[in-house]
Amino acid sequence: MVPQKYTRRITGKKIIASCAVGVTAALTYGTGLASAHPLPTTLTSAVAPGQTSPSPAATADRTRAGIPSAQATRTPTPTKSAPTVGRAGTGPRPAAPAPLVATLTTVASPSVVLGSGGQVFDTATLSGGVNNPTGTITFVLFRPGDTTCSRAPVFDSTVPVSGNGIYPSRSFRPTTAGTYRWVAWYSGDLNNVSVSTTCNDPGESVDVTPARTSLRMMLSRDVTLGGQVSSTAILTGGVDPLGLIMLRLFGPGDTTCSRAPTFSDNIPVFGNGRYDAGPFIPTAAGTYRWTASYNGNANNLPASTTCNDPGTTVEVLPAPTSLRTTASPSVALGGQVSDTATLTDGVNPTGTITFLLFGPGDPTCSNPPPFRSEITVSGNGDYTSTPFTPDAGGTYRWTASYNGDPNNSPASTTCNDPGASVSVTPVPVSLRTTASPSVTLGGQVSATATLTDGVNPTGTTTFLLFGPEDETCSGPPVFTSTVPVSDNGSYTSAPFIPTSVGAYRWTVSYTGDANNSPASTTCGDPDGSVVVTAELPVTGTDVRFLTSLGAGLLTLGWLLTVVTRRGSRQRLARPRSCTS
Repeated sequence: MVPQKYTRRITGKKIIASCAVGVTAALTYGTGLASAHPLPTTLTSAVAPGQTSPSPAATADRTRAGIPSAQATRTPTPTKSAPTVGRAGTGPRPAAPAPLVATLTTVASPSVVLGSGGQVFDTATLSGGVNNPTGTITFVLFRPGDTTCSRAPVFDSTVPVSGNGIYPSRSFRPTTAGTYRWVAWYSGDLNNVSVSTTCNDPGESVDVTPARTSLRMMLSRDVTLGGQVSSTAILTGGVDPLGLIMLRLFGPGDTTCSRAPTFSDNIPVFGNGRYDAGPFIPTAAGTYRWTASYNGNANNLPASTTCNDPGTTVEVLPAPTSLRTTASPSVALGGQVSDTATLTDGVNPTGTITFLLFGPGDPTCSNPPPFRSEITVSGNGDYTSTPFTPDAGGTYRWTASYNGDPNNSPASTTCNDPGASVSVTPVPVSLRTTASPSVTLGGQVSATATLTDGVNPTGTTTFLLFGPEDETCSGPPVFTSTVPVSDNGSYTSAPFIPTSVGAYRWTVSYTGDANNSPASTTCGDPDGSVVVTAELPVTGTDVRFLTSLGAGLLTLGWLLTVVTRRGSRQRLARPRSCTS
């Protein structure tokens, strides 16, 4: 047996084979390169022309990929004698052909999104194998960052081979985003040498893109100024997301969220879930706009909301202010009235308070007000109207209204609110009476009433005359006279002619009006009486005493001389006698 060195280049994917063959029998070559007696062979893949062993680079690729050495040795036992070659069975014999190298092509599955449930796999196509190739194909998957496929693989899958054809690996669900690299190795068999792909072969990488996270917001309800606002960002779709969620609140007037936020909060992310920001107490009323953004990480794409997204605005309503008024005390006509409004619950309120005063006879405050006063507001507190001097008595009604500002809602009182009315009482007038001089029976008597201190008084003055027998003026008057009043001044009754002598007493009463109080005199007031006599009034008298003595008796008497305006009259008194 003569060893022969047989070297042949076999066309495969990347393989150049060299075989050392010991020839003991003649070989029959056919298209299948089959031998009646399998020969002991030594198969080495990745041998360049002129080499008898694998190149260092090819060996390194296989070692990093965890693929067994491509060198396989098998010495089968012949089953029968082979015919000799040559006439005497001696001399050189041709070397047996080496097994052919099959072609192995692979295509990785399409890219998938991390967390979407997608899986990756590799598909190998074995072709060019002879005699219905057998063996296995091993798929090895290297994780992102391993650009040379030199680290431990993240996944492997081995499938049996039964002929040329397409062989998919088992599927793998990635847990990390990035570029994964497949390497496939066909083990070969007796008729087919092993073959493999190499790291970074075209079509052997698959991208697992980061998970598509989603971000939405839940906000607190609308509040009035002084209340708190907050927001909640809800992160979903992530695969164990880490990073930050940044929540920003933009104030009123910033409709594009382009100015500096009035409030911000950065919240660490540890997985999908809810992330709360706030609370925050706004200092101005208006529409506030929230935005949220997640910065993402290697396995999760960033996500954000945008300005004015539905459900991302919150209204901060103006503070509901309170207003009440307290009118000044009642005054007599001629005095001044005013109103004090108390503004509360505002947030640094500004603006004005307007006071309206409605006159007597306007119980619904529907007529034009006779007085108006406007006061500037600078904070919560008491604000008093300017004073007003009414020109008529009666009940006056105040209303007040606060016009509000951007941060404070308007407020007002209503007509007839408690404490918002003021009474302007009539003026207390003065009244005195002067009776006419005394007269003799048959003469006329009268009285003059003097009305003072009134404010354009109107009404009537009534004179009552009581007879001599009614010293308390409690009986029916003997005479009545009513005189209309048109201002302060003196008013004289109609004349009366008494029918009996004696002292007559006058009383006078003033009815008053809306602006002036009633007034009256009383029975027996000085200057309120007049005497009616039976004769003319005496202007002088002369009394002379007369005496006489006779018959033991003393007779006394007197002579009365009365002097009147008509002359003098004498009267002799009846004498009186007495014994000695």
